Amino acid sequence: MEIPTPMCRACGVDRELVEIEHANASFDVPHYRCPSCNNVLRLAVRQGDTPEQSESCG
Repeated sequence: MEIPTPMCRACGVDRELVEIEHANASFDVPHYRCPSCNNVLRLAVRQGDTPEQSESCG
C-alpha cells in the first residue's frame, strides 16, 4: 500500500518526501518539500503508526 503524501496548500500539488529525521525513540519527523514553491513541511509521526499496522490491529 502506498502512503499518500501531503498536498501543498499554496500550490495544490503533492509534496515529495526528502528526509526522515529520527527525533527520538518514539517519533520520526518526515520532511516533505513542495516541488513548485520549495516550502518544507515537517510532521511528527509516532514510530510504527502506518495504515498497514492499524488495519492488522483491529
